[in-house]
Amino acid sequence: MKILAENLNRLIGPGGVYSSNVAASQASDGISRSTYDRARNGDKVGASAIAIDKLDGIAKAFGLEVWQLFIPGIEPNTPPDLGRSGATPPWPLKKSTAERIRALTPAQQRRADDAFDVILKGFEAEGK
Repeated sequence: MKILAENLNRLIGPGGVYSSNVAASQASDGISRSTYDRARNGDKVGASAIAIDKLDGIAKAFGLEVWQLFIPGIEPNTPPDLGRSGATPPWPLKKSTAERIRALTPAQQRRADDAFDVILKGFEAEGK
């Protein structure tokens, strides 16, 4: 549980994917803030266990698989992989974080996606 706690403390907080346990919980499907509290304090004496379905929900909130949460030294933008071809590359944008995008309403997300598509098309046209 110590590695899980250390990794979640890297993924949640300054420089992480989510700013707080509350934000991570809001982005999760049925994972409460208190579950994040317990998981992030798993290295403390007396910390309680977490069910595998909760671990699965936590991993999904970060776009990860459960096993990735237990690899020491996880970095928010470079999750571990097994060297599989087709592995998803890390999120390359620093200011447009997944947390900020998830915080938008669905309509705002569509507008942001459309705007970013225009920008990308412009860059693609420059490269040709």
